[in-house]
Amino acid sequence: MIYPYIPGLQYMSFDTGEEAEFFVPTSIGSDSADEQKVYDTLKNNRIIDGTAKKDQIHFIGFWSPQDAGVHKMRLYFENKNLLADKEMYLVYVHKEEGRFGKDLGWTQLTSIDSEL
Repeated sequence: MIYPYIPGLQYMSFDTGEEAEFFVPTSIGSDSADEQKVYDTLKNNRIIDGTAKKDQIHFIGFWSPQDAGVHKMRLYFENKNLLADKEMYLVYVHKEEGRFGKDLGWTQLTSIDSEL
């Protein structure tokens, strides 16, 4: 799953009538196991500090596109305090289970290019 992180983000949506060139996820939500991985990734990269509790941050994610390649999307949200120069990130959580239930999953952090 992909989790956008924008300080103060509490809600996001997509437009199902979007132009064909934009990826539109079929659903949004979160997974408690993913939330811990996202929190740890942001904390380990010093994007959030350790004083912020995991349950104080709203992690909202969506499934990634099935096709490999570069994808564009439009994300709609309300945040009256959002500034164009505020840092925005995506945390990709890959789930994979190895032999004997070993967790082979990983996360990747990337910054978002936005046009506000």
